[in-house]
Amino acid sequence: MIDLYDKINTSSFFDDSSDFVMDYIVTNTIGEDFPMMLQNHLNCEICICFDGEAIAGTDGNKTIIKKGSLMLVNPYANHGFSSSTKASFYIIGFSNIQFDIPGADVLIKTVDITLMMDIIEQMKKFASDPKYKSTNIVCNLAKVLLEIAHVETSTNRSKYIAGRGSFLTNKVADYIDKNFKADISLESLSKMFNCSKSTLAHSFKNDYGVSVMNYLKNRRLKEILFWLEISDRSISDLAMDHKFDTMPYFYKYFERKMGMTPKEYRQMKRLENKEKRSNSANEIN
Repeated sequence: MIDLYDKINTSSFFDDSSDFVMDYIVTNTIGEDFPMMLQNHLNCEICICFDGEAIAGTDGNKTIIKKGSLMLVNPYANHGFSSSTKASFYIIGFSNIQFDIPGADVLIKTVDITLMMDIIEQMKKFASDPKYKSTNIVCNLAKVLLEIAHVETSTNRSKYIAGRGSFLTNKVADYIDKNFKADISLESLSKMFNCSKSTLAHSFKNDYGVSVMNYLKNRRLKEILFWLEISDRSISDLAMDHKFDTMPYFYKYFERKMGMTPKEYRQMKRLENKEKRSNSANEIN
């Protein structure tokens, strides 16, 4: 469960002369047994863990983070958190820039967050007071935050925009990424986004290279793969929980996509993780 979610919108403190826009500051505390829910969006984010411990998930990877961990997330990079205990974060969202992360779209590192927390609290204070909108204080504090986090940025976001679709199809993909466990159909999406089914189907296939419903199934499969690796949940429960209504179809779809059964995939990933732990132990010794 989410114990605390407090969001302050800050984009109004930035104008056209700004090199970037800081859109929001979120203070977020997740409680015990909070499940992993990967998401992606147009903003890049700085996520700072200032209390507790959690698992940060990205595409196929998971990392334990604790107080002092900082995660940089570029636009459209899948990411999320899960926790068996309480964990608290500051999440600062930016637009019009990207983080320069060599060979990756997500970076996790350990930093001294004492000064960063002071700056964030100051930004929250000034962003909550309308009288400071005519000043540059929030913008200047955001620049200092990026500097002390040792974050290199650029305004070249072409790699995130190229290959992406129109505003319509991007919004549909974003909705699916965040709500893939819901009952979704082409008809329900066309009503939600106020367009015809034929327009949505054609535009999405043209922009993303797959049909809307195949994109949805692929997103659900990605989440099932994650849970197969890290949990003992039964295969049938995972399939049903992710809207694969019949087991014969799920097994057929899984084997066609992965080249093996769900059981074989789980066994393979556990063997890989066991070997990684063994190698790590040998390196320490």
